[in-house]
Amino acid sequence: MLLDVVLPDIDGYAVAGRLRELENPGEWTPIIFLSAMGRDEDIEEGIAAGGDNYLSKPVSAIVLSTKIRAMQRLIQMHTSLLVLTRRLDTANRELQRLSSTDGLTGIANR
Repeated sequence: MLLDVVLPDIDGYAVAGRLRELENPGEWTPIIFLSAMGRDEDIEEGIAAGGDNYLSKPVSAIVLSTKIRAMQRLIQMHTSLLVLTRRLDTANRELQRLSSTDGLTGIANR
């Protein structure tokens, strides 16, 4: 369901910036602007504010659903990358531990 909302006290660019500020390291919230403003400068401002895509109204349901599916794929890739990064960090810590101690004597290596 799509809602056509006009924000009274804040614009979409500020909302996107706020969302980016609230994200913790490693987090990512996909943002697609859907706006009646479609000048090149509007698109540039939306992306600079933290948007990932920008669609000008009117937009077809097919285009919008395609963009949402693309964002879902990016979320899946982002999540996979985080999982792999955590595994790599764990493996690197174990390698560091193994390399700092002699396996036979248990004494710290130089």
